[in-house]
Amino acid sequence: MNKKRVLFFISVLVSVSNLTYSQDKFGVGVSAIYNFQTEAVGVGARSEIGLFNRFSVVPQVMYFMPFNKVHELFGTVNFHYRLFYLGKFYPYLIAGGSANYWMNYAESHWSRAKPFNVIAEVGAGAAYGDGKFRPFAEYHYNPVWLEGSIHIGLMYYPDWMHGSRSSCPAYQ
Repeated sequence: MNKKRVLFFISVLVSVSNLTYSQDKFGVGVSAIYNFQTEAVGVGARSEIGLFNRFSVVPQVMYFMPFNKVHELFGTVNFHYRLFYLGKFYPYLIAGGSANYWMNYAESHWSRAKPFNVIAEVGAGAAYGDGKFRPFAEYHYNPVWLEGSIHIGLMYYPDWMHGSRSSCPAYQ
């Protein structure tokens, strides 16, 4: 798959996520990422769409810059399940998958390594806050490549279409 197709796929993923709105939760955010196995630094952008009380879908784009050993681009869709609330703090589980384009691909001794890969992802995270800005930290694990990464970021939850849940007549 060529670069234009991968970039188009990722653009569609992010665009569709921004057209969807849940009254419970919609947010956009950014993150800094560190992959422990490749010792690579990256950046990410994401949307969060609340589907149910504790369940949300989180499409995201991640980019690991060319100065890293591995220069790559990811389009990811993860599902978050919030376990419980402790004041403004809430941990959550992560499961999903990624489409990965390895830009500086070189032949690998591992036969499954290709310039374009589809991989699974699991992990856990925690966020703090109930206002518009919420910092988060996550650990992601890729069981295909046996890689772990940490994501530190900030989400922003605007009151775009319907205002807050408390102002909706259905909840009064």
